[in-house]
Amino acid sequence: MTTQEQILPEDTSLLKGLRVSRWVVWFVWAYVVFLIVILTLAFFLLLFNANPDAGFVEWVYRSSDRAMEPFRGIFPTETVGNGSVIDFSILFAIIVYGILGLVVNALVNFLDRKIGEEKEKAFYIAQEQERRRELALAANRQHTVAEYEAAQQAAAQQLAAQQAAAQQRTADAAERLASPDRTPPPDSPIDPTTPQA
Repeated sequence: MTTQEQILPEDTSLLKGLRVSRWVVWFVWAYVVFLIVILTLAFFLLLFNANPDAGFVEWVYRSSDRAMEPFRGIFPTETVGNGSVIDFSILFAIIVYGILGLVVNALVNFLDRKIGEEKEKAFYIAQEQERRRELALAANRQHTVAEYEAAQQAAAQQLAAQQAAAQQRTADAAERLASPDRTPPPDSPIDPTTPQA
């Protein structure tokens, strides 16, 4: 039984392109997930009034600044007691990046499906070519066997004809020897009408 890996031919250019596209989309998806995590951390650090001088908090705020560029100032920030801040722009950014992540994830699934379809198509084509090649080999073998049998039959017929001719000659010679007036065969150079000495 042949497996898909044994039959599958070299990747087509479409399949290679789909694989490259999938890696690019995976990278974008990972970046979007990273942004969502950073923005979520920034939202909760602001909410719980984390010390902005701490290294981790400073890194989170610095990382979230670039992701927040398109969303700054969309909604006002609310300051509650103890210096806690509710930044609705960060919540909105998390929602937008979440939707973008869902779209990118759907694109990854679509590309995976297309790659699977292309693999199946290539596998089917390779299987069909293998089947046709095997059928051609079988037909060639049958043709060779038929030629061999025909040659054997022709040789047997020729041998039978030669044996029949030899038996006929033997029977004719025996009949001539058995006949009382032994006349020479018609193709003999001796004329039967001339008297012999």
